[in-house]
Amino acid sequence: MRACVQTVCGAAAVAVLACRVAAAAIPAAPIDAVPPPLQNFFPIGVWVPPDYSYASWQQRGANTMVGIGFDLAGSIATADSLGLHMIREPQPNPADDANETLLLAWAQPDEPDGIYSQVPYTTIQATYASWKGVAPNRPVFINFVGDLNQYDLVTSESGDAWYEKYVAGADWICADKYPVNEGITDLGVMGATMDHLQALAGNKPIFAFIESSDIDTTDGNPGPSAGQLRAEMWEVIIHGARGIWFFPEQIAPSFLFDTTPDSVVTEMTAQNATITALASVLQGALDPPELHAAVATPLDVGWRDTPAAGYFIAINLSGATHNSASVAISGVDGATAVVYGESRSLAVGGGTITDDFAPYARHIYRVAHDKIFADGYE
Repeated sequence: MRACVQTVCGAAAVAVLACRVAAAAIPAAPIDAVPPPLQNFFPIGVWVPPDYSYASWQQRGANTMVGIGFDLAGSIATADSLGLHMIREPQPNPADDANETLLLAWAQPDEPDGIYSQVPYTTIQATYASWKGVAPNRPVFINFVGDLNQYDLVTSESGDAWYEKYVAGADWICADKYPVNEGITDLGVMGATMDHLQALAGNKPIFAFIESSDIDTTDGNPGPSAGQLRAEMWEVIIHGARGIWFFPEQIAPSFLFDTTPDSVVTEMTAQNATITALASVLQGALDPPELHAAVATPLDVGWRDTPAAGYFIAINLSGATHNSASVAISGVDGATAVVYGESRSLAVGGGTITDDFAPYARHIYRVAHDKIFADGYE
């Protein structure tokens, strides 16, 4: 998650498809593929905050501290006292983490694929084997440069086959991508990154870093607006992220731990609350085939299913308003879509929800299953 951009976004960051369809390139993962600790819990984290800021991040809705900037023992003590989860390096003796019930995963070195931070995949795999020998059931986390296009400095290997050797050294797979800070206006690159990452990860859960600050105030590119942050958060979720982490630091011209603007903090806090409330839904199977939804660019859509209702998450990835937009859905019987958290409902006419989308708007439609299921749920 380092903010220095090591490569420019290439052709791999393709534009968003005009319609997302059920027969996606990445097969939908069954709920059993989601590790038990994540099935009813959606981790929301922040990268290497100092421990004196843990409580402030918790007030923003974060529940996980990712990485340790300094003072390992003090950071662990502070997180434990607040009931915060951690993803971090092991203690000097990894066995000392045996009773750390809030420790979600051990973390490999950050961006081991990076040109300026590279760790050979053989070392990553050896570290993984060593840690698994100590704690076979503790997940191991790894994070890659977001473009997923680095190369081996020694062997010149590159491409997906090279990345898969790194994936073999972890259980939870992540990428960092900061489009607004790179001057990229198509936020669909976040979904494209997740799709590529899932192809590399197979059935391992994937995660995403989200920009919340102006990382380099000298490069002419701003940090994300409140709306852009919202769109990035939900774009990675509908494309399969099982957890999100915020990058709030400023790197240049001087280092600061958190320069997230107040307006972005307010939006982040609100969206974190929604994600937390819907955690069990969001951690369900991705785009299950019994449901279906389609939208036109620049909208994107994903869906989840529960015994009582289908949930359709639609976002506007652009800074323009799109009124009377259509969200075509199928697989549910309800004639009304309750718009989650907005105190309104919309008719489902001819399998279509028609709604207005402000710039970077996100709407979640809950449509009930009218039929009674064999197991008694309705």
